[in-house]
Amino acid sequence: MALLPNLKDEKKAKEIWPQKKILLIAKIIPNLRDRTLFVLEYLTGGRVSEIVQRVQPTDFEVHAINNKKFLRVYNFHTAKNRKHPDRVLDIPIHKEGEFVDILQTYMQSLKPDDFVFAMTRQRAWQIISKILLQYKPKSTTNKFMNGNHFLRHCRNTHLYRIYGFDQYDLMKWNGWSSTAPADKYVHGEDEFIKKMS
Repeated sequence: MALLPNLKDEKKAKEIWPQKKILLIAKIIPNLRDRTLFVLEYLTGGRVSEIVQRVQPTDFEVHAINNKKFLRVYNFHTAKNRKHPDRVLDIPIHKEGEFVDILQTYMQSLKPDDFVFAMTRQRAWQIISKILLQYKPKSTTNKFMNGNHFLRHCRNTHLYRIYGFDQYDLMKWNGWSSTAPADKYVHGEDEFIKKMS
């Protein structure tokens, strides 16, 4: 069964930021910690609760698959999926190296047993929301740009468009217990529908 992009609201499909825009915004965030939070939220598509006061520098490891480097992220725990709560994410350095550089620069300032983000979930939401609202298009509704949730939509759409993830790949990446959420998190446009036909 093929994954069909969500075209119920075509306006939302146009609101998904391209990966280049996310990187440009990340680069101009003045505070390195906030920049890293923004980048990690995007790269993992994670919930704030999966990242703050949980992930540590020792949860990141560079490794090679088929002579290409990946940043492996461990310790992602999804409480909503009781069957498979823990997952490991591989981020391709050869394609997303500028994002990974931001993460690695910040990690150098931490001790191995530090939390990467020793803050409350509420504080993390405030940081992400402030960044998103500062750069959102005027036509975009605040509801759709709801903090890190918007970054989850962007990441899942990019995983589909750029890396060819199907609904099963997205289920595994996000720690979902079914493929149903994929229809809500992937936004497409007519050109992507044509490719699927």
